[in-house]
Amino acid sequence: MKRFSYAFRLVGEFWQFARQRKIYWLLPLMLILLPIALFIVTGEVAAPLIYTLF
Repeated sequence: MKRFSYAFRLVGEFWQFARQRKIYWLLPLMLILLPIALFIVTGEVAAPLIYTLF
C-alpha cells in the first residue's frame, strides 16, 4: 500500500510542477510514455511464463 501512496504523491507533484510552469505539453507526453513503460515491465515479467508454454 505504501507504493501506491508514493505513486499518487509523485503524480500529484508532477501535476503541480507542470501547472506552475505552464508546460502542459508534458502531460500528453507522459500519458503516452506511461503505457509504454508498463508494457515493457509486464513484458519482462510475462516472458518466462510464455517461454515455458513452448
